This record gives sequence, C-alpha cells and structure tokens, in this order.
Amino acid sequence: MEREFTSVDELRKKIRELEKALSSYGFDSRRGIETYKVSEIKNILRRAGTREGDVRKTLRELVKVQQILYRELYRTAGAKEMVVDTDMPEKRVKEIEEWLEGCKENRGRRTNLFAMTVNEVLSMVGEGKDAGSIMELLARSYKRDYDRFRILNFLMELCEELGVKVKRPGTLDELTNVTVAQILKTGVDKVQKLAMIRLRK
Repeated sequence: MEREFTSVDELRKKIRELEKALSSYGFDSRRGIETYKVSEIKNILRRAGTREGDVRKTLRELVKVQQILYRELYRTAGAKEMVVDTDMPEKRVKEIEEWLEGCKENRGRRTNLFAMTVNEVLSMVGEGKDAGSIMELLARSYKRDYDRFRILNFLMELCEELGVKVKRPGTLDELTNVTVAQILKTGVDKVQKLAMIRLRK
C-alpha cells in the first residue's frame, strides 16, 4: 500500500476519502479515527448489522493509511521510528488496529485476544496459579511488554473500581505480582463479572 502514495498530501486525501466512506455507516466525518475509543467503534459496528464486514474492511484500510502518514511525518521530521508509548494519536490508532486484528472468526463467533487473555488470567488466578504462570501466559499471548501492561492495567482498574486502592509498581514483574494479589483480595468472581460488562462495551 505504501507505494500507492507519494506525498503527505496524497495520504491525507486518501484518509479523507475513507473517512467519508465510513460516515455512511455512522462515523462522524468531522472526527479523525484517532479520536475514537474502541468502545465507540464497537457500538457503531453493532448498529451496522449485515454491513459490519464492509465497515471493518474500510476501518482497516483507514488505520493502515493513517499509520503510513504518521511514519512519513516522522521521517520528514528526522525521527527514526514512531514512539507510541504516550497518549498520542499514534497510540490511539495503534490500539484500534490491535483491536481490529484481535477479532477473529472462531466457529462463527468473534473472539477478541484482549478479552480472551483477561479471562484466562482470571481463570488462572482462580485456580491458584502464581504470578510466574501469569507472566508465561502473557508472554504467549503478546510479544510486546506494552500489550502485557495493558492487560494488567485493565485488571487493576477493575479492582480499583470495586473499591481496592493500590499504588501501581513500575516493572512488569512487580505489576503482575500486585495484580494477582489484588484480584484475590477483591474476589475473582467479582472481577470476572465486572470484566464481562466492561469488555462488552
């Protein structure tokens, strides 16, 4: 796809075309895709009904072109690579891409890698597995520490929503240990029920 575009202006023009196409499915053409939360996109997809496949296809293309634009802007600015570890548009687009790629057809039902991993972690904690086992699961599920942090931070947010307050440590090892302890303190069943609600949004 990258060879199809030769300038930033062409990339922006293509993005506008794709945004216009998505507006017929309920997206706001005045908003860039980087301003959307995954939960908002899920709601639009649910309303799309039989057209959901077309929406997903257009979304994937838009996300791809948007990332090419970011890389081109970084290149012209003299940066060697994109940095997506802060709350920037690049990060939000990356999260949308990861969510789209995590949705696969499995026996006629869409399954989401993020949701599956969250449920597996909770099941393992309920079975008495230790933090080391949880880290092995996260390593099998995701290649990047960033994604493993996302799973653990989501679980910690659930515990906090259920009334547990705790300072989050900085390293992945420490966060895994604290997360397991807080899930047990909060109650695995309670966390699972809330996770089901939040993951449906």
